[in-house]
Amino acid sequence: MLPRTFTSAAAPAKDHTCRSSGYHYIMNRTVGIAPPPLIFSSAGVRGGAPKKDRPLFTTAATTTGFPEEPYFQYRRCPDDVFVLHLIMDDMHKQLVSLSGSLARIADALSPAFDASVFDRYTAFKCTSRNDRLVIRGIDFPDPVNFREIIGIDDLVADLRTNTEQFLEGLPCNNVLLYGPRGTGKSSAVKALLNAYAAHWLRMIEMPRDSLAHILDAADIIRERKEKFIVFCDDLTFEEDDRSYRHIKTVLEGGLETRPSNMLLYATSNRRHLMPEKISENLPDPQDELHPEDALEEKISLSDRFGLRLGFQHFDADTYLRITENYARLRKLRIGRDELKRLAMEWSISHGSFSGRTARQFMDSLEGKLRRKPWKRQ
Repeated sequence: MLPRTFTSAAAPAKDHTCRSSGYHYIMNRTVGIAPPPLIFSSAGVRGGAPKKDRPLFTTAATTTGFPEEPYFQYRRCPDDVFVLHLIMDDMHKQLVSLSGSLARIADALSPAFDASVFDRYTAFKCTSRNDRLVIRGIDFPDPVNFREIIGIDDLVADLRTNTEQFLEGLPCNNVLLYGPRGTGKSSAVKALLNAYAAHWLRMIEMPRDSLAHILDAADIIRERKEKFIVFCDDLTFEEDDRSYRHIKTVLEGGLETRPSNMLLYATSNRRHLMPEKISENLPDPQDELHPEDALEEKISLSDRFGLRLGFQHFDADTYLRITENYARLRKLRIGRDELKRLAMEWSISHGSFSGRTARQFMDSLEGKLRRKPWKRQ
């Protein structure tokens, strides 16, 4: 609303003028001229203002100096239309700027998917932001290759055969790799990317907390020419966790078919991905009438993986073979007997013969052999 100035009849006869701040700003900034005054005076009502003043608004005032029932009388100014256009143009520019700022804020909170990321990367990771799927490229994927993997040759052969069928467009299966920790499950899957990236294989890592968006990921990659493995590492579910149902829908059972260029490879320490209790196999009067139904619900998830590869604990001989293989690949100068002695000491202190323990030992040994002596103070 425009500011108003009232003149009392008892006060000295003097007209007070006021101007709209926006009107004044537009006229001075845009065309460099002063706007005509907005005059509010008692004389303008009683006798009418002179034509030279050309008031936009006039109001009546009481003898006390305060308006009793103020009213406005609008008189057209020749510059009104021009000024209105200037004001509307300025408002339009401000709205465009505001719209751009809001778009940038919305994109920061829930960025739109950029399909070109599939042209620039071979490995990807899914995250959930503001309940929306975000797929970003991985700049430095794990360089592990099959030359480093020892002791699980038969399992690796089955995994590679299934993947090659997938790349050739032949029937193949989703894969579940289960077994003890540190036995090469994740390394075997990641080595596939380095072996077959040149054959259009791509890999999308999907953590368990983003599984709710697996159907969104399927829609995004459905029309792509590349072949995608959705990799779920260390996949396990608790009894009260129902997010596994998203995977069941993608694997089998949903009305919408899984994209032909997508497979799901999962690793887990549990055979059936969910905890199993001895009490579930024992009769309990306080439990379900048909406990086998609850057991079927748990097993049904792992059943949807057509290829299930079980890994076993490594023995000492396999552990030593792994360390010798690492020493050869890294070209370390160390005697075989010395390597065996140090490797066994490391495994005893860590309580494991796993492949992960062997790699950690070799990282430590290589660092000690290649380091330069420091002058310590």
